[in-house]
Amino acid sequence: MSALSGKRSAARKVTKKGTGRKVEKLPLPAAASTSMKKPEESTATVGTRSRRQLPKGKREREICAEESVELESMQEDEKKSKFDISILNNDSSTLPIDEDRFNSLSTTDQSKLRAAYNAVDECISDNQVIGIGSGSTVVYAVERIKQRVEAEGLRLKCIPTSYQALDLIQANHLELSNLTSNPVIDVTIDGADEITADMVCIKGGGGCHLQEKIVASCSKKMIVVCDWNKVSQKLGTKWVKGVPVEIVSLAKQPVMNAITAMGGKATLRMAQRKAGPVVTDNGNFIVDAVFGELSGKNSPEIIHKKLSAIVGVVETGLFIGLVHKAYVGTDYGTVEFMST
Repeated sequence: MSALSGKRSAARKVTKKGTGRKVEKLPLPAAASTSMKKPEESTATVGTRSRRQLPKGKREREICAEESVELESMQEDEKKSKFDISILNNDSSTLPIDEDRFNSLSTTDQSKLRAAYNAVDECISDNQVIGIGSGSTVVYAVERIKQRVEAEGLRLKCIPTSYQALDLIQANHLELSNLTSNPVIDVTIDGADEITADMVCIKGGGGCHLQEKIVASCSKKMIVVCDWNKVSQKLGTKWVKGVPVEIVSLAKQPVMNAITAMGGKATLRMAQRKAGPVVTDNGNFIVDAVFGELSGKNSPEIIHKKLSAIVGVVETGLFIGLVHKAYVGTDYGTVEFMST
């Protein structure tokens, strides 16, 4: 544990009333308690000005204002400082963290790891059937699951949502299962390409949204883990590549024509290290349908309904009414959560 971690108290959890969001904030460094002492001299300093004895009430107000400015400045400095790795562990977890590896990660990957570790620590327990999502953040979730299985002897059955997830389960020596043997899943942990505060999200940037949605629909709870870049007020404002739509290859042109008739821009997703289009784990094509900001007449619900009605469409990447909770790693070292 770093020296910085030792100087800090445990992370403080605050629930913002009416927002459905809990924030774990970094505590101020110990120096804060000594640097903000009430001045003993009769001269009060405010900003860059210094004046002699003020009336008692006014002097106290000026000192409070000065301390408030200093507190805000220290909080801004805290955001820019090295992450306090101690808050990775919640009250129920004592597993060690590889600090050297953590500090070698980029700010974005640190936030992904924080979100994934917190989600696994709080949502995974013994004798569960769990869905393993796909994407870069899920890698950290599976890493944490492995640590807990080895340390606590958890008995878990893992159901993959893609070949990537299947490989992660096998590489980490977790028990592999399927929907035939376990059609009811206790909790699924997955990522998102974009998510709003009302728990609607776009998935499918990695081409796995069909199996991801099937597994999510069989889950008692779906937990999303992501970094702060994925949160927006309206879908389509941060993830601008469009709604991923998995289609039967035979219906490529009719589906694209139908999307254009809806007012969208349809693009067949092409492979990067293979000639031709992307082929999903299910042998289908993906069309990315851009409608801009999804609101009003183009709300996620309306777009999903219209796309699903097109013959040849297998599934859209709009996840509506499926997500129960989202863990969001911030760029200044905290984990926020949003819930329904």
